[in-house]
Amino acid sequence: MVNPLKELKTADFVTLSNAVIGLLSILYSIKKEFVIAAILLVLCVILDGLDGLIAKRLKQTTELGKQLDSLADIISFGGAPVALVYSLNNTTLAIISYIFFICCGILRLARYNVSNIKDYFQGMPITTNGILIPLFFFIKVPYSYYPLIYFILGILMISTFKVKRVFR
Repeated sequence: MVNPLKELKTADFVTLSNAVIGLLSILYSIKKEFVIAAILLVLCVILDGLDGLIAKRLKQTTELGKQLDSLADIISFGGAPVALVYSLNNTTLAIISYIFFICCGILRLARYNVSNIKDYFQGMPITTNGILIPLFFFIKVPYSYYPLIYFILGILMISTFKVKRVFR
């Protein structure tokens, strides 16, 4: 039996930090400290980029690291964006859109984990939510638009168009 603690690499600790910051974003959203929650989402994007760079530079890419990254991403770029806006718009339509959004995020990550595509992403990467949702929040997009935004982001995540990889 494999002991996951013995298998952890340097990049995996950065990935776990991404999950922790994502959870903190959720907790700040619950406390209605939305500015801090949004800033933490952006920090998650930075950590998500760093873990991949570190893994590649140190030649420590592993299957465990890939799985950890996806699990952290669903917290930081699925759950945390929903938590950020739930208190701002929790109508029935909004809740349905949040459920759709998080299901699409899970599907997107699962598809990525079983694919062998290296040159591009299929559909919008879930990490993009860590940039767009705080941006919409900071530019004060009306909260009534969030259900539509989350439906669109969900569709973009599960779509099949090609997105060029910025980092390889």
